[in-house]
Amino acid sequence: MKKVASKYASALFELALDQKLESRFIEDIHFIKDIISTHPELIDVLSKIQFSKEQKKQLVNDVFKPYVHTFTLNLLFLLIDKNRAIILNHFVEEYLHLHNQHFNIVEAIAYSVNPLTKEEIKELESSLSLKQKQTVSIINRIDPTLISGIKIRFDDKVIDGSMKSRIENLRSVLREGRSI
Repeated sequence: MKKVASKYASALFELALDQKLESRFIEDIHFIKDIISTHPELIDVLSKIQFSKEQKKQLVNDVFKPYVHTFTLNLLFLLIDKNRAIILNHFVEEYLHLHNQHFNIVEAIAYSVNPLTKEEIKELESSLSLKQKQTVSIINRIDPTLISGIKIRFDDKVIDGSMKSRIENLRSVLREGRSI
């Protein structure tokens, strides 16, 4: 599925570069990502054979048309026509990867117990970008095992400010008999 999604993402990204619509398309992709992350049932509905392609296109039109560029909307229609709506998550990931790679943006994953607000993500991105001297884009993932705090993973680095990590460090210090 990723290979197929990559082809669609590459095609849209090449169109974005050709038409100088990179910033508009990345907004579209983030909008699509937000919709499918808050309403994962949308992909299920678009993948079911019980609904006609026209019904699926009407749903996509109602949800996305006011917010995305015509080219992006047409790509969503193409996915429906080709019975490939199931790859929508992979398509979004691949497009974001292509965009970030082209614009030299480091992708980081911030694990937290609860979803981070947009302001918290922006603050983390800004702080990490200054430290890394490179633009950092953060994706938030939920990890209830952390207890509290945040763990950030990017490239081959991990910044672990989670309570779980602190407890593990304290445990190893106590086992070794060292003072804190």
